[in-house]
Amino acid sequence: MSVDDVVSDGDRKRNRYHFDRHSAEYRSQFKDITEEMHAQCPMAWSDTYGGHWVAAGSHEVFELARCPAVSNDHDVNNVRRGYKGISIPTASRINGIRGGILEMDNPEHKTYRGVLNPYLSPAAVKRWEPFIDDVTRACLDEKIEEGRIDFVDLQGVRNYSGQRAYSQSKLASVMFTYELARRLEGTGVTATVLHPGVVRTSFGAEDQAAYFAVMIRVARLFMKTPAQGAVTPIYLASSPEVEGITGRYFVNRKPKTSSNASYDTTAAARLWQASIDLAGMTATA
Repeated sequence: MSVDDVVSDGDRKRNRYHFDRHSAEYRSQFKDITEEMHAQCPMAWSDTYGGHWVAAGSHEVFELARCPAVSNDHDVNNVRRGYKGISIPTASRINGIRGGILEMDNPEHKTYRGVLNPYLSPAAVKRWEPFIDDVTRACLDEKIEEGRIDFVDLQGVRNYSGQRAYSQSKLASVMFTYELARRLEGTGVTATVLHPGVVRTSFGAEDQAAYFAVMIRVARLFMKTPAQGAVTPIYLASSPEVEGITGRYFVNRKPKTSSNASYDTTAAARLWQASIDLAGMTATA
């Protein structure tokens, strides 16, 4: 006699949770929903999209990952059991596209995993961290260097571009801090700006694009933990080693040179005044 003989389908699905990762509610309340599921039903049945199981707890995810009865298979050619992979709901475009190792079962999965382990195992990831950190900082520096403060359309109302807005915001953060340091000179109050590295947060969790979700999962292997990301901010806020240091850019607790554009004092002063005007405040010296 098996468990299936004595446990009805209704009994298995008695822990129910309305879960829809594509909803506006989930995007705006991702953290709260996740914490509620962790506390109430780390493994639950959701009736959305025809019905599916949702595993929110780390232990449950681990057990599912090692369970041989659970399949991730995407049978593109419909030659096995006809499973359609891990996309919920099944997208029409997914019928002819397989999501790589994420949509494979053993023994095929094991073969690919053996190839990837030398690069993605915990030990390998640890070895990659200094390189990834340098590349990430270089990319951010490039974004700052690419950034230009568009004073005519500062908030991107007329012609918005996500990449341009991102580059401008990174440059503006550095310039604004440098300008603040100049205005606080002689007061004993310091202002410094920093790059914490790429930190493993819920960034990207609300994105609906399947390819982006996969990319974020892989990238998270190389990201800093929140505790590691907080090291430099805490250092700058509390260490006597940086007492009196102001108007500098820090990476990994060390001062670095930021982009050439960030040292434009005329543009920084203009940015300061524009910010004052937008906030409806009165500028002081």
